[in-house]
Amino acid sequence: MTVFCVLGLAVLFLININDKNSDIPERLWVLFGLGIPFTLMVALLAENFKNNIVGIGLQIIGIVALILHVFFLPEKLQIVDIYQSVVFGLSCALSVFFVSFLKKYDAVPFWEFSKTVIIQLITAFIFAGVLMLGFSLAALSIDQLFKVDVHDEVYENLSVICFALYAPFYFLTNIPYDSDKYLQEYKFDKFLKILGLYILLPILAVYAIILYVYAFKIIVEWQLPNGWVTWLVSVLALAGFVTMMILYPLRLQRNKVGLYFSHFFPAILLPLVILMTIGISRRFDDYGLTVNRAYVFLFNLWLYGICVYLLISHAKYLKWIFVSFVTVAVISSVGPWSVYHITQRNMQDNTEKLLNDIHYQKDGKILPLEQLKQINVDKVALDKLSAKFDYLINYYGSGIVQKYFDDDLSKLNRYEILERLNMKTNYGSYTGNRYYNAHLMSENVILDISNYKTMFKINLQHGEINLNNSVYAAKMENSTLMIFNKITGKTIVQVSLSDKLNEFSKYENYKEYTLKDMTVSGMNYQLIIETINAQRNSEKNMVINDFEAILMIR
Repeated sequence: MTVFCVLGLAVLFLININDKNSDIPERLWVLFGLGIPFTLMVALLAENFKNNIVGIGLQIIGIVALILHVFFLPEKLQIVDIYQSVVFGLSCALSVFFVSFLKKYDAVPFWEFSKTVIIQLITAFIFAGVLMLGFSLAALSIDQLFKVDVHDEVYENLSVICFALYAPFYFLTNIPYDSDKYLQEYKFDKFLKILGLYILLPILAVYAIILYVYAFKIIVEWQLPNGWVTWLVSVLALAGFVTMMILYPLRLQRNKVGLYFSHFFPAILLPLVILMTIGISRRFDDYGLTVNRAYVFLFNLWLYGICVYLLISHAKYLKWIFVSFVTVAVISSVGPWSVYHITQRNMQDNTEKLLNDIHYQKDGKILPLEQLKQINVDKVALDKLSAKFDYLINYYGSGIVQKYFDDDLSKLNRYEILERLNMKTNYGSYTGNRYYNAHLMSENVILDISNYKTMFKINLQHGEINLNNSVYAAKMENSTLMIFNKITGKTIVQVSLSDKLNEFSKYENYKEYTLKDMTVSGMNYQLIIETINAQRNSEKNMVINDFEAILMIR
């Protein structure tokens, strides 16, 4: 099944590269992308059972669970759906390391298996990179020596063959199997000793000293820690756990440095975890609860637990670092207690409170726009409300706020919904402008110029238009492109872009279009738009900022 998922994902990549008009369902990407680590984890778990029927049954149950998960995803994935799938995928990938070693006394096989898997994964992609380099140079040679036009798609297809097919197959082939996974002997390479003992340990020491000096500084100055401290402590913790894994054989050899590091690193980390908690609390106070902050807070709680466990157990069984992390990640991502549901409820409660405080709703419904315009609202409160609505719509979809409105929101984007709340919007900030970027798809375009006498390359940047022509000039007025004779001043061609801009404004920020969609034709001209950046201001006027096109005149 893992091979099937690898093949399926590779086919999706190939379709996406070679068929620019393809519309691949987003759920298929999740099915095959998540399916690779999930089916591999289930297969390794099934190997633990001597009864083949039990192992096969377990894999069938796993496949059904995967299909059901994908089936119940919405057709258009929201950010929270992507988050959930990424967390599941990461959890499955980490589970690969320990699902074969859930017995109590298997620390050595667990270490040796983990080392082998990581080395084989790195090796697979190094080999794939060498293959990609070789094939690319071959294609480039054909291009340069035989004057054969090798398109970008050739290199993209080669990358799929090398990295999405060859690398996974090589990796899967070299995963230790059956009894090879449970060997009670290990091979500690000199490379790992140098990496862990003489490179990572000094870096961790410097890192820890800097954080402790910073902690002493904020205690003396009696101020809250900078938000960056959360990420710095997280990096220190993860790097420390990786170093403990690398140096585990030194403990078995009774190496003093390895023993001291394993025993004392959790104690050194624990005060910094407390500092991290204070930093997270400050972020909560300033900005409120979000999915990202909820995950960071859970990670912080997990660090408390794992530090205590490592202190008590003297870091004897490192596999429980993986097991506990995966358990917390999965439990916190499913069910009504998940970070997504808790964040949603908290955000909705705060939103409803703000709506009531500024008298924006009646009987649970937001007032019509004309009535909202007559309400004098404190700017700080309105900014908070707009941020809440923007977050809910962006992460959970417009359906999450539909209950506040009588009118249908399904055909509106988040900017239009915010405008319905009398909030001025601007692509990420709220100042009254909305931006649109349209680009011609990267495809091989052959233009028929036989019926045209003149062709211009037009470039407009920051209001200045360049035609690079000694006879003709161009200007843009009110979304209309005009080509005129410099000497006589007579207008030769006049192209209105209003309809195209209105079409582009139906989509948020960025979208690629086919040649047909980017072409404007008239009686004596044809305009092919390569790229256009425009904005619609609070007065609903469209202003073109940047514009590149080819204009052909009969």
